[in-house]
Amino acid sequence: NLMDWKRYSNYVLVPLVLTALVMSAFSGIATPASAPVAPGLEDSGSDYILPQGWESQKNIPDSPDNSAEWGVKPAWEGPGIMYILVEPGIYPSISSHVTRYMADVTNDGYTPELHIEGWADESQVKDLLINGYASGMVGAFLIGDIPTAMYEIADDYNEYGYTSFPIDLFYMDLDGTWVDDSPANGIFDDHLAGTGDLQPEIWIGRLYASTITIDGEDEVSLIQNYLDKNHEYRMGNMTLANRALVYVDDDWEPWSVGYAADVGIRYSDYTLISDPEETVVEDYMDRLGTTSSVTSSVVNETVLGPTTGDVWNFNLGYTNLLDCTLWVEEAGGWWNLDPYCSVDYATGEVTMTDGWPLWAGLTVHAWLDYSAYISVENELVLGPTTGDVWDFNLDYTNMIDCDLWVNESGSWWYLNPYCDIDLVTGEVIMTDGWPLWAGLTVHAWLNYSVYPSGYDWISLFAHSAWYFHQMYYNGKASLGYIDNFEISDKDPIAHFFNLFCCSAGDYTKSGFGGCLSGHYIFSQTYAVGAIASAKTGSMLNFADFYWPLSQGASMGEAFLDWYILNGESGAGSQFDSRCWFYGLTIAGDPTLTTFDLVKPEPPENQRGAISGNDVDLAWDPSPTPDVTHYLIYRATDPASFDFITPWHNTTGDANPIACTWTDSMAGSAAESYYYVIRASDNGWNEDNNTKIFAKFYKPLGAGEDWDMISIPLVQTSTNIEDALSGMDWDYAFWYDPADADHWKSYSAARPPVLNDLTDVDQSMGIWVQTTTSDRLVATGEMPGTTLIDLKTGWNLVSYPSFTEKTVAEALASITYDSVEGYDPASPYDTIPLTGADMMSPGEGYWILVPSDTVWTVDW
Repeated sequence: NLMDWKRYSNYVLVPLVLTALVMSAFSGIATPASAPVAPGLEDSGSDYILPQGWESQKNIPDSPDNSAEWGVKPAWEGPGIMYILVEPGIYPSISSHVTRYMADVTNDGYTPELHIEGWADESQVKDLLINGYASGMVGAFLIGDIPTAMYEIADDYNEYGYTSFPIDLFYMDLDGTWVDDSPANGIFDDHLAGTGDLQPEIWIGRLYASTITIDGEDEVSLIQNYLDKNHEYRMGNMTLANRALVYVDDDWEPWSVGYAADVGIRYSDYTLISDPEETVVEDYMDRLGTTSSVTSSVVNETVLGPTTGDVWNFNLGYTNLLDCTLWVEEAGGWWNLDPYCSVDYATGEVTMTDGWPLWAGLTVHAWLDYSAYISVENELVLGPTTGDVWDFNLDYTNMIDCDLWVNESGSWWYLNPYCDIDLVTGEVIMTDGWPLWAGLTVHAWLNYSVYPSGYDWISLFAHSAWYFHQMYYNGKASLGYIDNFEISDKDPIAHFFNLFCCSAGDYTKSGFGGCLSGHYIFSQTYAVGAIASAKTGSMLNFADFYWPLSQGASMGEAFLDWYILNGESGAGSQFDSRCWFYGLTIAGDPTLTTFDLVKPEPPENQRGAISGNDVDLAWDPSPTPDVTHYLIYRATDPASFDFITPWHNTTGDANPIACTWTDSMAGSAAESYYYVIRASDNGWNEDNNTKIFAKFYKPLGAGEDWDMISIPLVQTSTNIEDALSGMDWDYAFWYDPADADHWKSYSAARPPVLNDLTDVDQSMGIWVQTTTSDRLVATGEMPGTTLIDLKTGWNLVSYPSFTEKTVAEALASITYDSVEGYDPASPYDTIPLTGADMMSPGEGYWILVPSDTVWTVDW
């Protein structure tokens, strides 16, 4: 990706004028007649005015190319000590949420330190942070009304007059000198290096809710809900598509491609909306989505016919497709159209080749995959059936929707009115109204997505005040408004926001319901972070931010890295840079990353069986909800798994989470295979499962001979016929040292009442008389540790380990007198073993011990 984004590192023109409302220290300044007044502002008595010069664009001098520093000397070094400062007055009401949050960040590698002492002013908070930094603290999360430092500029941008605003940089730069001498009024007006420098040392994020008005909520409930969302995000339980929306209103449209390319450093899948007639209030609000229902953008079948004549080219009516399979149906037969056409996935246009024109009467069926984050096989063929079938299972779980059809002699019949579908389990129960009969084929169209539409990241470029956005339309002759209440009511389906929107981050403002960034992050369901400015200004030189973000840096780390590179010179002069950047703040948790780093829980109950020449594997699904596929690792030695390249990835299977897979020809292969099955989620996080399921193979002597064997696996069934089903045999014997009648036996040829050896497990050595078999084949899970009770005297046991050891090594933990192993050349088929002889899985052994003991065997 380096070559893709580096070409944008030398962009030149960046617009200056953002139309936030600008505070004026002067009375009697009227709003210019040419500037529209925000709704509700006319009679508010506010001392805010809309800045003049909206139509102008100021060119910022070329910024230095910082790309050489990206990834070479980042300001962030990963997790360390972090401070969590909580307003004492609200702590009792949110203490359990804070405790859970501390556990979450601990799991991410941080060492959290909670502070609820209470602070009279910003200087006391600063002293705490300075002391913490000296001890290795890397950043702080401020929850509640933690004191705020203010900064003032006499003439903002040398054209907007006086402004003052909250400045979180005061807490980030711990060794600079902050000056208040204009005269001293409790508001800083200069920032000097002093004995340190001007660059920040730590990151800061805020959760400031007391100024936010959302119906039915108060400060405590807003913070509680945010921390609930935060936890769910960290657990991977509210995953959204790994994509971004870059929404650029009219004044910045000339630079929009560069802005989008910068976002593309982190999000290769991004949507740029910048057409001046498209960037309107209604369109932006539509793209924020709605959580009223979970939907997916997949259309499983589109019927385009029958046609009315020869048709060579047509349009599907769908754009930006990922995949499409076209079929035509003629007289009950299905023909795949794909080899005879080309599909433009961007436009939906289909161009037929000379090999197969379409003719009148044909119906074109299009199965479309319209979403990057939908695990869907759009048509599942379940038949034809082999007899009357009333109930069956789709092998799909947690479906959103399913349509069942049967095709009979070219006619389609809708099955749903005659059946009940359990969308959770995939079970289909037919009613008495329509049984299925032999010869029918059931077609299932499935919507399997559990992910709503939406974006992980939204970058919005729009004129704003602290409490509303506005967007031009009608050739810039008209303005539309979005107020903060509309944002929180909409409940955007997005996790993070970068608001190039003046004053949207001024968390100290309580008028008109509080600031926009607060309404974004305190919305109900998804949003967890926003970068915005508390004054006229915003971020520039975005690549310096998205590069560390793309490398796994947290929001705070990426912002800190960006600020070091840009804070004092990124907009040209130091004065211009301070006008642009000194109001920037992070709303929300600065430790969050934009990557889903939560590993799913592993699948459960791995199992399998030999089926003809194959090994059929099955497992219970991972309980983690965002698992999208499974990875099957296979090895010929249980110690040789590299967990880098899976033997099979179910992503391309008909159902990627069907929890079954067949290893073709593995059952008849003359070697052992070992399998580990792991779950992988939407962010390609892979669980750490190391449980091994094995197909064990061991060559035996010629048929009609006695072998002393063992099954070194934990099998699904210990029934002797099941356990020894992988070989042909007549008789089996085991010596039970705990029973007076030591010998237990089994033969399928005699009445069951005479068989007293009914079960076999991984601890037992067994004498088996084979017939024609020259191999032992068994399946089961490899035991971790096996405890074998040895009784005084002789014991016929297994060696349930897959690590060959000498007798001396394997029996080092017990006292024994003698060991014998299998040797068909010996008159009694056994031979004494020395301490240097090897013990191997699949063999049986006689062990003589002087007293009762327990032998512990690790694989």
